[in-house]
Amino acid sequence: VTARMLLGLIERLLYRIGKSEAALRRSEAEVRAILDGVVDAIFIHDNRTGDIIDVNLAACRMFGYDREHFRGLRVEDVSSGVEPYTQRGALELIGRIIEEKEVMAEWQARRKDGSWFWAEINGRIGMVGDQERLLVTVRDISKRKDAAERVRKLTRAVDQSPVSIIITDTEGRIEYVNPATCRLTGYEADE
Repeated sequence: VTARMLLGLIERLLYRIGKSEAALRRSEAEVRAILDGVVDAIFIHDNRTGDIIDVNLAACRMFGYDREHFRGLRVEDVSSGVEPYTQRGALELIGRIIEEKEVMAEWQARRKDGSWFWAEINGRIGMVGDQERLLVTVRDISKRKDAAERVRKLTRAVDQSPVSIIITDTEGRIEYVNPATCRLTGYEADE
């Protein structure tokens, strides 16, 4: 009788353990689905060494590595390698994140094929399970940087043009004049 009671108890415990393991697997799958559904790349780093522990699918697409390959990489492997975008620069940035709690910065990142791109990174320290980790989101801002560079060049060309240029709003109020207009009219730009 005691053996049957003990066997019944063991069976109930094994059933509960099985249910707990299934719930844990479901929970892990749900978290992975959420991470993989995010458009920005997400990196989970060891906050002491900067080593990559895990990434989402967006990181795989953005950088060209599969998830398993990422786990063997260091930040320097996905950085341009030009100062300050090196392992040493990354460790300095990690120090800032630990000190300031959250840091946003621009970074020159490198894909598996060797091409590099500008990235906006947002890093903070957070708990993953019972471990303190560095959580980093990465967004490719190459198009934004290219557009800003084109605007800068156009602005420089307009400012250096010997031709008078006046920009007004739809009601004819002057919004901008270039230096040639100031020389021609004798007015200052702020006038």
